[in-house]
Amino acid sequence: LPVNLHTLELGLTCSPEGYINTSGLLSMIMPDLRVLLLDWVRVVDPSKTKEFWKKHPRLERLELGWGVSGEWFNGFETGMLPNLTILKSDFISAKILLPHISESLISLYLWGTYNAQAPYLLRTVPKRGILPALRSLGIQQQECIISSMVHDEGHHWREDENGTVTGAPLRKEARKFDGNYIMSIATAAPNLEELELMAVHVHWAIGLHHICALPSSQTQSSHLIGSHKSAQHAFLRIMQGLDGIRQDFLPNF
Repeated sequence: LPVNLHTLELGLTCSPEGYINTSGLLSMIMPDLRVLLLDWVRVVDPSKTKEFWKKHPRLERLELGWGVSGEWFNGFETGMLPNLTILKSDFISAKILLPHISESLISLYLWGTYNAQAPYLLRTVPKRGILPALRSLGIQQQECIISSMVHDEGHHWREDENGTVTGAPLRKEARKFDGNYIMSIATAAPNLEELELMAVHVHWAIGLHHICALPSSQTQSSHLIGSHKSAQHAFLRIMQGLDGIRQDFLPNF
C-alpha cells in the first residue's frame, strides 16, 4: 500500500461465509492513516493489535461494522490513539476505548445496544460519567433475539433524577427512548448538538416521538416522557441544543 495512504476501508459487500484475515493488515505501517473502516474482518492473533494501534497514532476516525470480530483492543492503553475523535462500534469495543478517549471524542455511534446499555456505557465508563467534547451521538437499539442476552452487562441499568443508580425490574418490558433515557444522555453529553436514535419497534420511541410533535407551549407541562421534572428539563435542554435530530424506526420483518 502507498506510504501516504490516509483512508483505508476493508470489508465485504455481500453476506460472507467467512471473514477477511487481518494478518496482513496488522503487519502494515501506514504513518499517515487518518481513517480506518472495517467490516467482516476477524482478528486471528490478538497479540498483534496493540502494536498496530501504536504504529498509527494519527488515526482520527475508526468504524467497526457488524461483521468485525475478535479481540481488537487486547492490551489497549491510554495514549495509543491520541487523535481519535470519531468512533463507530458495538458496546464491547466502546467499553474498552471510552476510558481512554472520552475527553476528546467528538462523534460516537453505538450499534447493537440492548435496553439501557447505551446510557449505562455513557454514564459509567468515561471519567466522571461525562463526554465533554461529544457533539454527535447515534444509538441503534436492537431487539432481544437470543435469550442469553438478558444477562448482557448494563441492560437493566437506570438512574433517577438525583443520579442515584437503580435497576429496572427484571420482568420490565424493553427500555424505550423515554425521558429517563434522554436524561442520562443529556447528563453524559452536555454539549451534544446532533442525536440519532434508531429502533426496531416504533413503540420503543412513542414518548419521544409524541413530545417532539408537541407545540412548545405544551412541552413543558407534558408528562408523557417521564414523571420527574428533571427528566423533562433534560429532554428540553438536549432538544433545544441540538442542531439536528433524526429518528429512524426500522420495520420488524
